[in-house]
Amino acid sequence: MNRYSLLRLSLRLPLGGSVLAFNLTWLAGVAAGLWAIGALYIPIVAAFLTPLETWTLALVTGFLTLVCLIGHVAGHQWAARAVGSELPPTIPLYPIGDAAQDWPVAPTAWREALAALAGPLVSLGLAGLAYLLWNVQLHAYLNTVSLFLILFNAGIAALNLVPFLPLDGGRLMRAIMWGLLARPAFWARVERRWGVIAVAALSGWGVFLMSQQVRFSAATGAGTLLLAGLIGVMLLAHPGRQWTPSEPAAPSRWSMIFIRLPLAVLLSGSLLGLTLLLTPTNNGLEAPGIAPPVEPMVVVPSAYRQPVKGSFLLTTVFSQTPITAGQWLLGLVSPAIRLVPPEQIVPPDTTMQEVAQRNYRMLDDSQTAAAAVGLRLAGYEVDTHGLGARVLSLLPESLANGLLQPGDVIVGVNGVAVEAVSALTTQLARQPRQSQVRLQIERDGEPLEITTPLMPSPEPDQPPRIGISVEDVGFDINLPFPVEITPQKIIGGPSAGLMFTLTVYNLVTPEDLTGGRIIAGTGTINLDGSVGPIGGVQQKVVGAELAGAEYFLSPPENYDDAAAMARRLKVVKVATAQEAIEFLRSLR
Repeated sequence: MNRYSLLRLSLRLPLGGSVLAFNLTWLAGVAAGLWAIGALYIPIVAAFLTPLETWTLALVTGFLTLVCLIGHVAGHQWAARAVGSELPPTIPLYPIGDAAQDWPVAPTAWREALAALAGPLVSLGLAGLAYLLWNVQLHAYLNTVSLFLILFNAGIAALNLVPFLPLDGGRLMRAIMWGLLARPAFWARVERRWGVIAVAALSGWGVFLMSQQVRFSAATGAGTLLLAGLIGVMLLAHPGRQWTPSEPAAPSRWSMIFIRLPLAVLLSGSLLGLTLLLTPTNNGLEAPGIAPPVEPMVVVPSAYRQPVKGSFLLTTVFSQTPITAGQWLLGLVSPAIRLVPPEQIVPPDTTMQEVAQRNYRMLDDSQTAAAAVGLRLAGYEVDTHGLGARVLSLLPESLANGLLQPGDVIVGVNGVAVEAVSALTTQLARQPRQSQVRLQIERDGEPLEITTPLMPSPEPDQPPRIGISVEDVGFDINLPFPVEITPQKIIGGPSAGLMFTLTVYNLVTPEDLTGGRIIAGTGTINLDGSVGPIGGVQQKVVGAELAGAEYFLSPPENYDDAAAMARRLKVVKVATAQEAIEFLRSLR
């Protein structure tokens, strides 16, 4: 037994004429993977699930990711048979793919390239199938699992094309050198050396990321080090073997200079560039999200539902931290993508899970408020009452420290009632910068009034703030008939309130506000029908244009930014849902 034999100890599973070998790396891989799915991913994208549902779904998702990896290997097997290549008796499988060095060489370079590409292509195909399932939005469980499979399979496909690693990218690079430059063993000789350099560079980058004093730097760096360690194990356990396919005939000098060499540089440069693009960074970004139609999300009794020819679209922002170097570069060149500090996506002293829970509650409250306001504007009697905005935490630099406390419920600003977070945001947006506000609050059930200075916003075009995080306490609402709003393809936030309201109104009134058009928009909705400001309006305008919208309804506070970003659609300022209805009526 040599010093690397322990790395090859494995559980074996027959598959298509070969045997899949699951070695000891799976002990750490399964534990880390299930923890990441159950403790990070699911609580963020499906904050409404119970702990039992979360961990049951984590086990199902983990099992399906293993099935997808086996499908990746099966793609290689099918391609090997198709090109007339032999199958290896044993295929070592790792959490990031199979060891490509152990596959026998195909008869020709182009068949070798096809056999190498088969696995990543299958992974991309599985990502596409998962997207189709997610796009249908059949059930919350399926949506959660399918979204993870999209990300997982797309990541496996990209990672397996990196040429420095002992995965499909190294095998593909060998085929390029063989077929274009007639040097079949060149990359095989340098691959292991470059693999060691890549592991060292990845480890050094992971240490650097961990040394940065920003949000998630430790987690991002630790994940990078874990990946480097896994690749290092693959290099040790499978150092490669002598790669000596038949020597091809030497190409002509003209062909080498003008065709083969430029093509080899292009292909290998693309693979090398992919390596850099996948490098993790500590930054964050905001990008245009999807703009789904709202009508399928709203259900009213058939006796009240009216036909609609057009569609209202809600708009979203895709926020992510950490990001890859490719995303960072895209943010530098694209005006639609905004690079932001990670603290802007997940505030200090707050976890991603807490942000997700808060966003889910705000989304839930916006649905309730939208149903109430939409029916009231349609002429129905609705009894509504918001219970205020609860203080969750205060920023260290907040001027309200010592005045407000976590748990306080804000019920008024300068004597104006505050029934929800959106109303608080609206009132603060109307205050001049460097001013003070009187807050009517309830503390332990007792009414109090305090006066606190406001903080300037970090963005010059944004309104002042108190420096607190808040959530809706809840609503007391009685509707004349049930209205069910089931959000699709969004996971939280209050900014869909206006579009939910207009859709509810449109479905229960004989007039069709859309007039057959596609109308997009954004804005929180207050119980009094006023529209509140939101974040990321520039990205939402871009998403609306990509979805084919003709008009974009914007809160007054966001109008200038939205209008500046618009290219093809018309941005309309609406301060209330009633103003939005009147504008849409005027289009007819």
